[in-house]
Amino acid sequence: CRACRKNGTPYMEKSPVPHPPVMHSLASASTIALLIHQKFELGIPLYRQEKEWEALGLSLSRATMSNWLLCVCRDWLSHVAGRLGQELLKQKYLHIDETHVQVLKEPGRKNTSDSYMWVYCSVRDCKRPVRYFEYQPGRGGKYPEAFLKGYTGYIHTDAYSGYNGVKGVTRCLCYTHLRRAFVDALPKDIHGAEASKPAEAILRLNKLFEIEKELECLPPEQKKKERIGLEKPLLEAFWSWAERNSAGELPKSKLHTAFQYALNNRQEFFNYLE
Repeated sequence: CRACRKNGTPYMEKSPVPHPPVMHSLASASTIALLIHQKFELGIPLYRQEKEWEALGLSLSRATMSNWLLCVCRDWLSHVAGRLGQELLKQKYLHIDETHVQVLKEPGRKNTSDSYMWVYCSVRDCKRPVRYFEYQPGRGGKYPEAFLKGYTGYIHTDAYSGYNGVKGVTRCLCYTHLRRAFVDALPKDIHGAEASKPAEAILRLNKLFEIEKELECLPPEQKKKERIGLEKPLLEAFWSWAERNSAGELPKSKLHTAFQYALNNRQEFFNYLE
């Protein structure tokens, strides 16, 4: 009490308590971090975590853990994610891809409905690397358009048409996807005559990947200079070869599709040299 303090009588003083991540609960920051790690990184569902806590002598229901996660996401992590998104859009180069995910018991939607996780990622050598995962109920182009509104840098994507509506960006296409198209065009008998064109395309593109591996550790400006000197002639030769050899392929064949993938997107494949 105050009288004890004035009289010099020994007394107990309470140390300051850290601000709890979830008000009026037993959840500590380390406990919440463990739940998140086990559920989202290790894929351990809450009902199994409930059993684990029970084995340790603590009755902690999955409903309570779920509420903790929802509160932390609402009060803390959503703000962190928003700031990470802002930092990401300050960078000049982005990698973007979307992948299918299944969501169960989503209000107003069937369990078999297609949902997508859109991933926006900084390049490897940036000072502030960010990987931003944004869930959306569909794959429409309106989702990257909304996220990238006002962005004027370079986006590295596949040839999915959903990115065509993004304004103000320079689009760079992925050479791994291009190579994969020619790999898919290889016939079962890779030693037959029909394999000659896709095999040659793969060999030409492999040379590009080999050069990229050699340039991997160079600083950006020097890498750009080396790319123009070493890779640009290879690319021009590849597209000239593709134009000459694409004629005569059946319109619905995989090889025709691979050639068209390259020829219809030539500029986007060259943009990374800028």
